[in-house]
Amino acid sequence: MQNNLEKKNFTDEKGIAFVFYKNTGDLWIGGPQKEQKTGGPRKESKTAKIIEMLQQGTTRKEVLKATGWKAVSMQQVAKSAGVKLRPEKSKRKPTFYKILTRST
Repeated sequence: MQNNLEKKNFTDEKGIAFVFYKNTGDLWIGGPQKEQKTGGPRKESKTAKIIEMLQQGTTRKEVLKATGWKAVSMQQVAKSAGVKLRPEKSKRKPTFYKILTRST
């Protein structure tokens, strides 16, 4: 196709995308348009479950038990969810994590 083709884009009520090329009369029909991500984890995801646990405060061991994972980086999960953690360390006790702030 040439770069100078005039085209018109539109989407029907079912979310099907169409592109009509005026110069050639070609019509391209695509599948349903994907919804844009709104940011943050999906509600049913394990990351969302971890964030919910972090809002009340939790330990790494509790997160591993709840998710069934063998290992987890609390900092990485927090980063992917857009939050900052406040780790509370004390002698002879596991580190307790809680959300400090939401980063934007």
